[in-house]
Amino acid sequence: ATILASKTQIAATNIILGALQNGPDGKMYFPNVSGTNLGVINNPNNLGLACGFNATSQSTGTPTCSFGLPGIVENFLSGGTGVPVKMNYNACWGLDSIVIPSSFSGSSTIIWNFGDPSSGTADTSTLVHPTHTYASNGTYTITAIISGGCAALDTVTATVTIGKLNVKTNKDTTICSNNAVQMNTTVANNPPNLIYTWSPNTTLSCSNCANPIANPTSTTSYIVTASSAACIGKDTVKITVDPGPSIAILNNDTTYCMQSAKISLITNGSNNNISWSPNTALSCNNCSNPIASPFTSTQYIVTATTQNGCSDKDTINLRIIPLNTSLITVNDTACQGSAISLVAQIQQPSANPVCNWTLGNGATFNNNTNLFYTYPNIGNYVVNAIIADTLGCMDTLTKNVSVVGQNFAAFIISDSQICVGETIACTDSIGQYSNKWKYDFGDFVILNNIHNPIHVYETPITYTVTLTAENGYCPPAVDSKTLIVSDYPLVNLGNDTSFCPNFNAAFSLKNLANIGGTYLWNDGSVGKNLSVSAAGVYYVTVTNNGCSNADTINIARDCYINIPNVFTPNADGLNNCFFPTNLLTASLTSFNMRIFNRWGNEVFYTTNLNSKGWDGNYGNKPQPIGTYIYQIDIIMKNGERGSYHGNVTLLR
Repeated sequence: ATILASKTQIAATNIILGALQNGPDGKMYFPNVSGTNLGVINNPNNLGLACGFNATSQSTGTPTCSFGLPGIVENFLSGGTGVPVKMNYNACWGLDSIVIPSSFSGSSTIIWNFGDPSSGTADTSTLVHPTHTYASNGTYTITAIISGGCAALDTVTATVTIGKLNVKTNKDTTICSNNAVQMNTTVANNPPNLIYTWSPNTTLSCSNCANPIANPTSTTSYIVTASSAACIGKDTVKITVDPGPSIAILNNDTTYCMQSAKISLITNGSNNNISWSPNTALSCNNCSNPIASPFTSTQYIVTATTQNGCSDKDTINLRIIPLNTSLITVNDTACQGSAISLVAQIQQPSANPVCNWTLGNGATFNNNTNLFYTYPNIGNYVVNAIIADTLGCMDTLTKNVSVVGQNFAAFIISDSQICVGETIACTDSIGQYSNKWKYDFGDFVILNNIHNPIHVYETPITYTVTLTAENGYCPPAVDSKTLIVSDYPLVNLGNDTSFCPNFNAAFSLKNLANIGGTYLWNDGSVGKNLSVSAAGVYYVTVTNNGCSNADTINIARDCYINIPNVFTPNADGLNNCFFPTNLLTASLTSFNMRIFNRWGNEVFYTTNLNSKGWDGNYGNKPQPIGTYIYQIDIIMKNGERGSYHGNVTLLR
């Protein structure tokens, strides 16, 4: 019951499983009856599920399995090609190994000889994975002889040393002077209670630790010894110390003018592995003595490097003074007789600049950076200034200057006295050195840069007309003229009127505006008054300060009669009636008009002073075209009588 209770089900399958058979690999195999697979128990020494049961682990291909396995199962498992076998051996806590080649297969046999005759029968073994314990330290040769089956014979040997630790430290290396190396020591399998010693130990950070820091001053071979119980191991590392190059720039830090900044940098060696930083503005970047031409202040670093990467450096500071010069003129154009101010500047006040001047007219000056010079003649000149300082900075500056002549302005006006609304014409002369001019007409009108202008004045006063010419460098030239502008005189002869002879007395015409001046009447008289005794048109011209004005008066006839000789009563609104008194007479006090046809019959009669006249009808009937006879008697307001008779023609 106890055994039954200990049962553990490790698998459930419908496959019929055949007989078990041990394999050469320590596993147990069984066939799948009538199938093409082998099952396996991978770990037959483990209980329960840990045994590693697999019902279909290995395919047999086309052969079909029965209930049992043949004795050649190991060859089948190996595929007939041989399986490499690893031989392991212990050596002072180190597990070394040897690999048996593929000549060993599952059907082969193997015989081991451990090279230790003192061990008696334990010196040999036929196990695939044997073990052997050596009684004393030493070096032994192990031999494995493989034979049997279908494989060819083969022999494999290995040499083992019992009692030696496998110690490893750094590989041989090279360091630069003043550099250090961190040691890195390992012992295979990390045996317990390891003790380390180093020799020599004077340049180590510690002499009995696994990983000291080495800082040798010369090439040194260090030996590290590790021991654990009776096992000892050693390793050696050679540290080669490269003293490195020695490089120095022989020039001192220097200040240069940008214009002359071509400096030969000289070092103390000709080491081919040289580099410069920065590598700009140098004639070469990896030579010992390059020529530097920097545009700005620069610190150059030279580095010499050995094949091992050891280097040395030196620096030089080149202070470059920028060539910042300028030629300033307070006035680059001057009036003849005035000085031109010249200032040559170099932006380095401590450099004691000096200047040599060539002024373009043969004149020269030395050692002055500020110059005031008056050119005797008009013209354009090229000024050259060579400026230099004690640092060797030098520059040539050029400036164009000009000397101009005096301004000139003159003009005439067409008249010195005009009337309001009239124009004056100006004729001017402007000097060749004046580039702008203006007219001021005195009435808030200013004209710029216009030759020979014409101007109209609207207000009667006295004006000053001024012409000014300028060039911006010389005093302006001014010319002035006085102009009198007068108003036209007022002339007023009064309203038009009429005159009746023998009724109205003679009267005098005069300028009602009552101003001075000269008078000229239409009859040629020059008095201020003109006596009028007849109808007519009269005018007078009054002149004052050269300005003339005139007025006209119409004195109409009064006490008169005008009789036409034809009329056209056709209702066209023109001359439709004969002799309308209101149009053809003036100042009648009595009026009597009769009209007769050619047979003597009276066809019209009226005494109406405001008669519109005969309309060409008689008895409301139009009269025929023809000649009619009129008889008109009048009396005028001046008492004159008149009797008029004649013919009038009626037309239609």
